[in-house]
Amino acid sequence: MFRKIMAVSATVALVALSACSSVTGPEKTKSNGSGRPAPRPPQELDRVCLSDLRAVSITSPSEGALLYGDEVLMVQWQTREICGRYTAELLVSTDNGRNFDSAGTYVNATSALWRIPNLDGAKVVTKVIIHDSEGEVFDDLAVAHPIYGHTNGGHRIKVPQQRD
Repeated sequence: MFRKIMAVSATVALVALSACSSVTGPEKTKSNGSGRPAPRPPQELDRVCLSDLRAVSITSPSEGALLYGDEVLMVQWQTREICGRYTAELLVSTDNGRNFDSAGTYVNATSALWRIPNLDGAKVVTKVIIHDSEGEVFDDLAVAHPIYGHTNGGHRIKVPQQRD
C-alpha cells in the first residue's frame, strides 16, 4: 500500500514539474503497429510557451557586489517561458544607466563575461535583453558599489581572487 501511494505521489510530482517547465508529453501522431501511438524521442517534445509570462532575470552579480577594475565579471541570467532559439544581448553602463554599451550578443546563452574597466568610482548598471520570435524582454540591475580601481596611491589593492 505504501509503495502504491509513493508511486502515485511521484507520478503527480512529475506531472506538476513537467507543467512548470512548459514541457508536455510526446505528441501522439505516429503508430507503433499495435494501434497505440509511438512516443517521440525527447528532442521532439512539444513545448507550450505562455508568451505573457516571458521574462529574464539577472542572477549574478548581486546588487551588493564589489567590482574591481581590470577584473572579469560573469553576468548570469535566467529565462522563463522563452521557447525556441533566442539571442541575449548584454548591455553595460558605467555612468549609472544613462548610456549603455553592448558587451556582446549570444545565442541561447545564460551568461557572459565582461572585463570591468578601471574607472574608479564609476556606477555600473547591467542590462540583459532577450530577443526571440515573440519580441524582446529585458532585466537590468544596478550595482550599489562603484568600481574600485586597482591602484590606491600607487599601491596595488589586493583583490580576493589574486595571489601575491
